[in-house]
Amino acid sequence: FLFNTLNSFYADALVVDEKLSDDILKLSEMLRYITYENEGEYVLLKDEIHFINNYINLFQRRFSNQLFIKTSFPDQVGSEKIPALLLIHFVENAFKHGILNQPEKPVNILLKIDKNQLHFKVENYFKSQENYDESGIGYKNIEQRLALLFGKNYSLEHFSKDDRYFVNLQFPLK
Repeated sequence: FLFNTLNSFYADALVVDEKLSDDILKLSEMLRYITYENEGEYVLLKDEIHFINNYINLFQRRFSNQLFIKTSFPDQVGSEKIPALLLIHFVENAFKHGILNQPEKPVNILLKIDKNQLHFKVENYFKSQENYDESGIGYKNIEQRLALLFGKNYSLEHFSKDDRYFVNLQFPLK
């Protein structure tokens, strides 16, 4: 029902506003991905990157393209797999707590592959009154998940320094 309804909205919006129809399609893809395509423990890295890009694009649309986000993803991604919906947590936190509307303080998201290792970094400025809960349940769950999947063969650092928050994640690709 949900996907059929979104498809109807997409078709109706296509006639009125192409950007709106594109956004409906992105939302539908994201919901399908969350609902069906990541039922296994691992997903294709290229699908996870596509999901993150859709998330960023919808966020940009929500704020009239007044957000300053720099991304760096590999141009070519093969059949590498990563744990499903792992990276989005860090992007969501940066968007939730970060300063997004100042060009001199962009959110930086970097993903690279080196020697069959995924390196993922997120850096953002945050408002001084914001309090990143470094011991929050989200990070605890992610660390437990990483430990179950990789044992000691991963690295996750997350910390604040001055008015910036840093996440550095590294783990082997499947």
